[in-house]
This record gives sequence, structure tokens and C-alpha cells, in this order.
Amino acid sequence: MKGLLLNFAAVLAAAGLSGGCSTTQPATRSQADYRLPVPQAEAERAYLGLPATTSNFRPEDIHCEILVIDCFDMYCHVCQTGAKHVNELYELTQRAGLGNRIKFIGLGVGDTPLEVATYKEKLRVPFPLFPDRRALLAKHFGQLKLPNLLVLRNQAGRLELLHRSSGVLLSPAKLLSQIQADLTQIAPHHWTDTAQAAQPTCEAGSAACQNTGLLQPAGASSSAKSR
Repeated sequence: MKGLLLNFAAVLAAAGLSGGCSTTQPATRSQADYRLPVPQAEAERAYLGLPATTSNFRPEDIHCEILVIDCFDMYCHVCQTGAKHVNELYELTQRAGLGNRIKFIGLGVGDTPLEVATYKEKLRVPFPLFPDRRALLAKHFGQLKLPNLLVLRNQAGRLELLHRSSGVLLSPAKLLSQIQADLTQIAPHHWTDTAQAAQPTCEAGSAACQNTGLLQPAGASSSAKSR
């Protein structure tokens, strides 16, 4: 089991995700700071289990057994379309009484704080979102196409990658069932979903990657965003 456990940076570097609106290249540990700013909202800070005195944190600091990371870009139409399915997965988790064991965060790859806030508000995302403007964390996912959902297990402060899901999530209920199964196993296993893996993603330069007008931060245009 020890061999399966990696720290967060190593897990993401090894993940080699295929799939996003913007494609990032893997980075070495010296190239990035893996810490995120603590949410200003007290409810979100409490949800993540972070002390009020902390100003930043690592994903593995979140108090949970399973961490689900939703990687998106506000200007990615596929991400916008799929957000409701990730929201559904979160709600199903809460209704199943697993909210303390399974936690969610979102990572806005290439997005500013304003763009992330717009995405969260307009798409009614119920869990904390964080900007990754320079893709410092995303670079450790390997080459990443969006949207992409990562499921990781927290083992004593180390994150083990269990599953990754690109494109619009087909079945939130099915994914939750698999996560629940892993919660009951001493040594959870990696799994894949062939149908999910075949879902279209937001390819760089494709028409599907362009904002269709669903979201627009104040004073900004999709064409103005630098890629």
C-alpha cells in the first residue's frame, strides 16, 4: 500500500491526464507553489476543516477521506454544460450523509478570481472554487483538457489518485456508488469508465471551447482572455 501512496505533487505529475480548453505541460516541483488561499467565507473554511488562523493550505490539508477536484475554465462551454452534473454529484453526496467524508473543491484553470466568482455564482456551484490563473497546479495534472474531475483518497495527509473523469459527467449516481465502495475498502483500487473516457472535452481552439454567452464577468469579453 505504501507504494501506492504519493504526495499531492507526485500524484498529479504522474496522472498524465489526457484532456482541456487549455493544455498544460507537466511541471517540476520547483516550478510551482501548491498552496491555495483559504476561502474568505467562514462557511467554506469550516467545510474544508481549515483553522481561522491559516492563510493558505495544501489540498491534502482538507479534512476528508475522499477529495473530488473539479477542473474547469469559465470560458469552456463544455465545462459550463457539465457543471450541473458535478453539482448533482455534490448534492447526492450530502443526501447520502457523506458530506464529512467526501469533500469537493473546484480549480479554475487559467481563470482570474473574478472569472471563478462568476462561474460559481451563475452556475450555482455549492462548493469552494479557486483560481489557478497561471495553471501552477494544473501543470501537475500532465496534459489536461477540460472539464476534468479527479477523485483522490486522503491517506494520512497523502493523496492517492483513484479515478479521473474527462468531459461532461455521465452519471453522478454511478460515480458516487464507486466512491462509496472505495470508502469501505482498506486498499481502494483505481478504476476506469470506458464510456466516460470517450466523452468530448473542450479541445484547445475548437468551437466547443468558446463561451456561448452563458457566462460573462462584468467588463470582460471571452475574446479578451489571453490564452
